[in-house]
Amino acid sequence: MTKGISVLAAVLCALLLAQYARAQDASGNEPSREVGLSANEVPDDPGMMRAPTPIGEYETWLSPDDYPVQAAHQWVQASFDIEVTVSAADAITGCGKAAATPAPAELVAAACRAVTARGKFLHGLGRTGTAATARTTFSVFFRLGPPKRIFVPAVSNPNVPSLVDPSAATMVHHTPAFFPNTAVRARIDVSATGAPTRCTILVSSGTDKGDAAVCEHLRMQKFVPARDYDGAPTAFNGYRMNLTVVAW
Repeated sequence: MTKGISVLAAVLCALLLAQYARAQDASGNEPSREVGLSANEVPDDPGMMRAPTPIGEYETWLSPDDYPVQAAHQWVQASFDIEVTVSAADAITGCGKAAATPAPAELVAAACRAVTARGKFLHGLGRTGTAATARTTFSVFFRLGPPKRIFVPAVSNPNVPSLVDPSAATMVHHTPAFFPNTAVRARIDVSATGAPTRCTILVSSGTDKGDAAVCEHLRMQKFVPARDYDGAPTAFNGYRMNLTVVAW
């Protein structure tokens, strides 16, 4: 008799759990899977003119369907960086967790699978303008429910270099094939005398020769140097500027 009651209780419990699960589905309480992929600032590598550049809408490389089912059921969530290695032939040859911060292995693996399967890159460019194997990083998050958005106010620094000739922000070139993208962004180091000392491409023209031509153009320019708080000229590393290319 006691055994029969135990079996009946187990069956009733299973039915109640099933009804509860259906009620959750019907009420929409099942948490949504949220994922995100964003490119980090181009690393400051003295040996590189251009880091590997994502081609296309890289934000779509990672989708909610890539959230591991078991991890979602166990409420495993995380934010972390991944590092992607791209060969001189534009092939993704490696992917893994970038920083020393902890991250669940299954989420890192899921992000790398997605980027490796869907990602396309233009290779890195060495300081001499030669195609080179290099790394770039992305920030990734896997969250359940609405993502928490943190807004960080921009901090401006008025003491930055500026072009002596503002028209030099437009570059004329006679080889349109070098510039599939005519809106280029670069990072420039400028000495206390206003001389460019280093150029790194942040947003590529789309070709090696185009990016090399942009840096050559910028290295020929003269800048008004940045000034320190006493008003004295000072070197400034990492000045970011946009360049428009007119190719015909």
